Parts: sequence; C-alpha cells; structure tokens
Amino acid sequence: MKIHTGIDMVKISNIEELIKNPKNVEKTFSESELIDVKPHKLAGIFALKEAFFKASQIKIKKWKEIVVKKHDNGKPYIVFDNDLIDFKVSSMDCSISHDGEYVIGNVVLLED
Repeated sequence: MKIHTGIDMVKISNIEELIKNPKNVEKTFSESELIDVKPHKLAGIFALKEAFFKASQIKIKKWKEIVVKKHDNGKPYIVFDNDLIDFKVSSMDCSISHDGEYVIGNVVLLED
C-alpha cells in the first residue's frame, strides 16, 4: 500500500474575492456545497479540494467532479469518481481546521 497526502491553507479574504464572481462559484463549487455560502465554510471546502488534488495528483480543471460533504458529526469527506485518478483509493481521511483568517484542509489517501 502507498500513502498519498495533500494539505492546503487558504486565506478567507481570498475566497471572499473569488465568490464575488458567479462564474468562479459555478466553476468551483457543486450545488450541495453552496447550501452554506459563508466565506469561511467555502474556504474550508476550497482548501480540502486543493488538498485532495495534491494527494491524488489530479489536474485542477476538475473542481466540480469532487464534492465535499460532511458526516453527521461534522467530519468532512469527499465523494469522487474513482476514474478520476490513476490508482484505486482503499481509504481516505479528511480534515478542515479554521483559525482566524485562515483555513487548512488535509487529505490522506491510501492506495491499494
């Protein structure tokens, strides 16, 4: 087995700027991710997607092909089509953390 990791940190004010343009929002976030459009929530989603791209080495043009959701306890997870990456993911763990003006997303993928 092989472990793939990805991490990303986002400044919330950068997301505030990004979401001012509806085309950016449409290109970046799925419909279900837009239920709560608070900038710090979207920054967490953005950071987690970036971390996933880094861990899986997917080209960033596929933003909406992965969707960040959360379990009942609030822990985030990612839904994606296994055809997007060149290896089979047997397990994944995700985390988002907020502190002041910054949000960090972390993804660990376990490859079969």
